Amino acid sequence: MKKIIFIIFVISSACNKDSLSGTASAKQNGVEWSAKVQSGLNEPTDIGIFLYMSHFNEFGNKRSSSTFYKIPLEVGRYEVINSDNRSTDPIPGAYFGTVIDGDGIGDDYDVLMDDDVEDYLEITKIEGNNIFGEFQVSFVKNLNRTERDHAFPDTIVFTEGRFQVKYDE
Repeated sequence: MKKIIFIIFVISSACNKDSLSGTASAKQNGVEWSAKVQSGLNEPTDIGIFLYMSHFNEFGNKRSSSTFYKIPLEVGRYEVINSDNRSTDPIPGAYFGTVIDGDGIGDDYDVLMDDDVEDYLEITKIEGNNIFGEFQVSFVKNLNRTERDHAFPDTIVFTEGRFQVKYDE
């Protein structure tokens, strides 16, 4: 529930595919993956920024979203864990969620902490309002909820991730 409020906020502010100002690419479970990206001040705590990555299928329907939050707006590498985006601590976190039929809430995934994947987001360069970086993270389906989207596996692993986005102040 703690992440649902943040995700609903970000989804409501980023529903229009054309309003997303950046791009991301990675390998998702070894397969090429791409997304549109939005960035802004992390709400509601104003601690760091968020990066919201929306993946769309070939028909233009949103299928999943990856969110990184409480990331300092400065060049550096930041470990991400399962942190609460609403708490006032400065601990960066990440979340993955599936979307059913373009707008229905699917399954929630948490950062998989006990594996060999180093979970991080790195800001490599900032030019004006443009942010460039890399990421790698693994997620595991939250089985405390009823499974809604059987199209996605229990584990999602992003490797070789890169992004570029314009920070919206």
